[in-house]
Amino acid sequence: MPPSSPWRRAARLGATAATALALVLSLAAAATAAPGDLDPEFSGDGKVVTDAGGYERSADVAVQPDGKILTLGHRYNSAEELGDFLLTRYDADGSLDSTFGGGDGIVLTDIGGFWDDTAAALALQPDGKIVAAGTTYPEFGRYLFGVVRYNADGTPDTSFGNGGIVTTGVNDPTGSARATAVALQPDGKIVAGGVSDLGASWCVTPSTVPWTPRSTTTAE
Repeated sequence: MPPSSPWRRAARLGATAATALALVLSLAAAATAAPGDLDPEFSGDGKVVTDAGGYERSADVAVQPDGKILTLGHRYNSAEELGDFLLTRYDADGSLDSTFGGGDGIVLTDIGGFWDDTAAALALQPDGKIVAAGTTYPEFGRYLFGVVRYNADGTPDTSFGNGGIVTTGVNDPTGSARATAVALQPDGKIVAGGVSDLGASWCVTPSTVPWTPRSTTTAE
């Protein structure tokens, strides 16, 4: 992990944290609470805190058509000084979904490398598969787009990339880049966007499915 990483600073201070999720009432919610209040039907007080065994942070959230809630983030393990993608799924009442991941609603993904794997953005495919994008650090001083696709139950989609994982540089396979956004095209292609350190430019990497990356960069 980079020396300036907030995860490293927090670990040195002995800090612990957990991902948190809150649900507020919509205009159509029960009349017992005002619109915008925390929803008491969600985990009793409208809030859920999930400890995945380290120092966690949420980066994105999505609601599935069936009402289940997905959060994507990062779990930092201070003992190993490494971080993984963290994907959790909750039932509509805020309880962890026992049909997701290993039965506890939590999926950790180690893309592999020298430092953290840091997730940033989430997208849901119409077939129920889940796409997560972020950054992986394969070696000192270099970082790449990291994109992971999961089946609807949280298992890696082995038809995508290498065991469900793709890492991509910009301009060439070794160019450093960090993914901060992901979207799905109507034709099923996945588009990941982020920042490249090659000329301080914004970069977009569209792909077919399975992933076959092409890259363009535009100077700021």
